[in-house]
Amino acid sequence: MADRTGLGFLGLIFGSVTVAVMLMACAVVFAHVEGHVALDGPPLEISSVSR
Repeated sequence: MADRTGLGFLGLIFGSVTVAVMLMACAVVFAHVEGHVALDGPPLEISSVSR
């Protein structure tokens, strides 16, 4: 069984990673809303040639 100190440390690591991911997601969304970042590019025409 794991001790409380180890589980607390593991929770702190997972919590800090979660906060970092959420902050980055918010930054990307706000940049996209303001027009600084384009998440979707222009549509590409895809064609194939059969031989």
